[in-house]
Amino acid sequence: MLPTALFEVYRLRHDVKISALRLLGYVGFGLVIGRVTQGILWSIDLVIVFFGILSASFFNDYYDARLRGEENVVMRAGMPSLLYGFVPLGIAILAIGALWYVGASTFSLMGLGGACVLSILYSIPPVRLKDRGALGAFFVPIGIYLLFWQALFLERAPDMFALVLAWNVFIFAWYLELLHWYEDAFEVVEPHRLSPENILWILYGIVFIQSGLLLGAGIVSPIFLISGFAWALRFWALRFLGPHTIHAARRSIMHPIWRLEEFALYGLIGIIHIFV
Repeated sequence: MLPTALFEVYRLRHDVKISALRLLGYVGFGLVIGRVTQGILWSIDLVIVFFGILSASFFNDYYDARLRGEENVVMRAGMPSLLYGFVPLGIAILAIGALWYVGASTFSLMGLGGACVLSILYSIPPVRLKDRGALGAFFVPIGIYLLFWQALFLERAPDMFALVLAWNVFIFAWYLELLHWYEDAFEVVEPHRLSPENILWILYGIVFIQSGLLLGAGIVSPIFLISGFAWALRFWALRFLGPHTIHAARRSIMHPIWRLEEFALYGLIGIIHIFV
């Protein structure tokens, strides 16, 4: 298969669906906030996640095409061999062994193992959590969160700041998943887990509570005011949410519905702590 075709099959390009490589952002953020300075650790970690993403993305699209008849990148490529999923999965598993050998923390290895298992159970029959309705969808933000968790604690055990920030990332992953549900609720071919109105009310509730909690945490540690205000701004942005809002937002990482400036500020603070 030509390299250009591999880019499509592994969904490495940003098109109608967001590039699978976006998940590396969670890993990079965790590495910076966790102040991981050992090059051998973060290098192997990124290799693991990269090949894990390739495998998970391929299996997801392969079985969507085979079981649902979805006309996606894998179907358009002529349904290539399952080896395109198993080879990168094997590389990722071998690299986890290498990461254990060079001294990664137990917390990190558990997170990587959990993310690996979830990626398999989510897409591949007979379990295929993706087809288990709302229960299956519940595991999507957990898998994403585990990628951040394992990077955050790659070198060290959790502390209170890291745990609060990890909770914030977990809620943000759920926020993104609910936005995905909201968009799917207007599509004919996608599963409708809840009505758009109910999803919107859940989004309002989660964002309001998270904003209040982090503004309160900011009284104890002012750094969390960054997240408190970011969630307040997301609450305001939800007032303008419509059927086509999310599709348009994918074209701009600066769209107000994301408020990624929050994580950019934390990342900047983490980089400063590494070098100061």
